[in-house]
Amino acid sequence: MTRRVEVHVPSVSLAGHMSLYSFQLAEAGDGFRIKIEPARYLSDDFKESLLISKRVAEKLTGRPFERDVIMKMEEPSMNGSSGSLMRTLALMSLLTGVSLNQRVTGSGGVDTEGRVLPVLRLEEKARAAKNAGFTSFLLAKGQTVDRMNGITFYFVDDIAEAWRLASGICINCVNGRHNGSGSY
Repeated sequence: MTRRVEVHVPSVSLAGHMSLYSFQLAEAGDGFRIKIEPARYLSDDFKESLLISKRVAEKLTGRPFERDVIMKMEEPSMNGSSGSLMRTLALMSLLTGVSLNQRVTGSGGVDTEGRVLPVLRLEEKARAAKNAGFTSFLLAKGQTVDRMNGITFYFVDDIAEAWRLASGICINCVNGRHNGSGSY
């Protein structure tokens, strides 16, 4: 059975246009490759952030990708690292079979240790998310954003914390490593 995950990521084009792009991930084939459909030019920043997302997802879930992942993107202008937060959560969902809350989105980079990194243009991204009906927005701790009615901001240190907010469960509970201490 092929699992599919869809997430939505707020973006702002270089011209300042706010939008929300969607991407779908699905496993297919043997081995591991991430195929982008439709095929397009990808910046080195995007390629590197995608590989980091894959490594962090595998490390936190304790599960390797054994099949190809097909990533279908509808927004050709989204080509940076600010979607890494949501891409990593989507990859973790694909690996674990745990669904993400479809009212949650966010924006942030991710480093090799799984820390969520700050990004630019948060006000516009949050407005795009709110206008699309999202009620929760994940972003890096330490960033600032003006309060908006109808959307709650969650400031996170790392992907494990973002996972708990987006899925409703701790990642250690999913992969059997919870130590009962209450830490995640």
